[in-house]
Amino acid sequence: MGYRMLASAATILLSLAVVAQDWNTFENFLGKWVREDDSAQGEIWWMTEHGLKGFGFQIDSVTKDTAHTENLWIIYNEGTYYYVAEVAHNPQPVLFPLIESTETRFLFENPKHDFPKRIEYWFDGGAVIVKLTGDENQFRLWIHLRRRE
Repeated sequence: MGYRMLASAATILLSLAVVAQDWNTFENFLGKWVREDDSAQGEIWWMTEHGLKGFGFQIDSVTKDTAHTENLWIIYNEGTYYYVAEVAHNPQPVLFPLIESTETRFLFENPKHDFPKRIEYWFDGGAVIVKLTGDENQFRLWIHLRRRE
């Protein structure tokens, strides 16, 4: 099944996500994470009945209002975990199948997406590095986050 077809069916996938999976594998994601160099940006993740739900945020430096920048999910469907990102500039949510994982590292990849093609999370206690990469000639983005209560 093509990634575009999967992406256009993201809402269906979310409603079909299997509840009975062992979500403890992803417990490192849970909580509030803020950038080490700028605590006004980060991610918040929590558990739902369909998997993990998260959102990216940015706090306006002038008004101090929190802007919701992206919706995130980790779901399970038909034997595969997916990282799902919904951002304003994409008409549909983008799905990234989990292709490698350890207890502290998770690699999701969608080679048909423009950028990023790969999303990696590396957890180390109260810190995580999120690495976003594309094709070899594209830039790479490393985001260093710390857990905040």
